[in-house]
Amino acid sequence: MKKHLVWILPVILVIVLTLGWFVYFRHLPFFQGKSSSQNNSSGQQEYTGILKEAQNLVSQMGDEGEKVSFKIRDVVITYDDILYEEARLKPFDFEQTMSKIPEKDQKVYRSKLREDAVTNLLNRIYIDFYIEDNKITITEEMVEKAHNEVEKLLRERSKNPEAFDLESYLTSIGDTMEAFRKDMVNQAKYTAVTTPLLKKVSIPSEKEIKTFYETNKEMFNEPAGADLDIILTDSDEKAEQAILLLKNGSTWENACAKFSKLEPEQTHLGMTYQTDMPEEMSKIVFAPGTKLNTPYKVQFMTQWYVIKINSITEKVVHTYEEARSSAEQQLTETKKRGIIDQFLKDLAEKYGKPEVIKP
Repeated sequence: MKKHLVWILPVILVIVLTLGWFVYFRHLPFFQGKSSSQNNSSGQQEYTGILKEAQNLVSQMGDEGEKVSFKIRDVVITYDDILYEEARLKPFDFEQTMSKIPEKDQKVYRSKLREDAVTNLLNRIYIDFYIEDNKITITEEMVEKAHNEVEKLLRERSKNPEAFDLESYLTSIGDTMEAFRKDMVNQAKYTAVTTPLLKKVSIPSEKEIKTFYETNKEMFNEPAGADLDIILTDSDEKAEQAILLLKNGSTWENACAKFSKLEPEQTHLGMTYQTDMPEEMSKIVFAPGTKLNTPYKVQFMTQWYVIKINSITEKVVHTYEEARSSAEQQLTETKKRGIIDQFLKDLAEKYGKPEVIKP
């Protein structure tokens, strides 16, 4: 999946909101290389406790982003702090993506990003309070361990692991070693606080695993998919013109050059899971009688796409025996996330809700 896809943005942002408190850095592409069935966990744990507070704070900033601050006890988070956290979290191509979509759609995505940033800031404050109250020491060794683990993961996921250089990578995404260091300090704090909690997670019984599988069967199947090319336009008329041009014998490349708002390399999506597509597109791609290498028009939100289906793969259903190991792992992770989420909710209740400070 490619992060520039307009319809995938909501999926990505939901995942970030779910995991934003789970990690304090933006360097790992947790949502890349996974199907949405893995990501969405079929509706398991919503993790909305502190997110709701973040949404409330963002709503009080107003449509124009009034420069409000907020505080919890004696800790003040300024508007500039929120902007910095947004910049730290946003994908490197976020602004480029925003420039290609209508203003009202941008507001939706920018609001989600702000909620994510505020959620992170709230959780960070609560964890700092907890560390102070419980006299937990964060050592240099703990920070170094977090650094090494993250750098290892980044190296393994890079195109050329042998030649991977952390500082060069950070520069390429507009980050610095200093900012990375702060991220690793926060990650070390998070690990120090949550590790003892996770020791309470029980090993799932066979009955629990089987029930989890039966409740979430779709999570363990491989969804149908399609290899797609797209032309992104901003009007129904342009989409119709692109289709007419293609039906009259024009090449796909020529139609893209005339009508697509995307860069040439962005018009080929590759294999895309049905569960990752907006419903409007899925209905066309997987409809009976849909033909390969034929242009179709799709409207999603305020934009119009022309899509071409190069190939389709069928859904693969896995039995319990085939999926058992994955089901056990997913259930264990769900339990862990549930424990941590409850812990953070308890901290929020203990230390109090954020208070808005208007300018």
